Amino acid sequence: AARLGLLRCAVLLALTLPRASAVAPEGPSQQCADDAGPPWVDDVEHFGVHGDYFDASPASVVGDGDDCPAPLATACAAKGKRAAFLAGPIDCDEKGWFCRIARQDGFVPSDGFRDSNYAHCNRTDADESDADGHCHGSDSDSTYGWWVRDHWFRGYAGLLTCCCDWQALKGLTNRCDYRRPVASGKDLETCRDANEDHGMSYEGTCAAYADAAFDDPALRHDGASCWSVSKFADPEAAGIEEERTTKDDSRAATSAAPRSRPRAFGGPATFFLTHALWNLSRLWWQPLL
Repeated sequence: AARLGLLRCAVLLALTLPRASAVAPEGPSQQCADDAGPPWVDDVEHFGVHGDYFDASPASVVGDGDDCPAPLATACAAKGKRAAFLAGPIDCDEKGWFCRIARQDGFVPSDGFRDSNYAHCNRTDADESDADGHCHGSDSDSTYGWWVRDHWFRGYAGLLTCCCDWQALKGLTNRCDYRRPVASGKDLETCRDANEDHGMSYEGTCAAYADAAFDDPALRHDGASCWSVSKFADPEAAGIEEERTTKDDSRAATSAAPRSRPRAFGGPATFFLTHALWNLSRLWWQPLL
């Protein structure tokens, strides 16, 4: 009877574990060979069972209160604003997303701003310029957290502003890099760099949309489909001397929202749960002493 009770408790535990992620972003993995940072599958080893790679950084969400933009509402409810903004998942109705990293005074890489690749279309010389920052996006919502993680560890430091809708780049910027989605299986096993060698970057130019009014969704009054993070990037990767906060201080300073840290099946948590159930099954079959 005692052993049956233990087994029942184990089953109930498995059924009641919330199904969010203990790693950032949530799986399945889309991390390619050339992505910066430690292997995603080793996050528990590097950052702890309840940790995220950005916990000790000075990164903070822009905006007061606990309200989240609609594309991040579900993620915010599950893990708090900071983790949601930096890891997603996002829900842009499968229209994709784009992010722009702008130079931020006081948080500039030691070797200068990295990989400035676009200009806004409200510049008179837009198609001859790449001076406004780094732009990157995708037409797949699922790629968001994987791009953030890669560029975080590349040290692409600055003010991060992201918006929904890959197609909204038309008339907004002259160009923008693209990250393709990576499927599980052979695609993941052979992927070198999801940011390159696909021919899908946006190269629409500003001249092609010269008759359209310039409209930056991040500057709209409601800003419903955009979000921003200050001091984006790993300070160490960027060569920035920055005081690193503790995990608890970081979370308290950036969001008062509840931050449950349940684990996703298929991720590192599966190992711990499986191990516990295995031990209980052994106990079940052992004869009583």
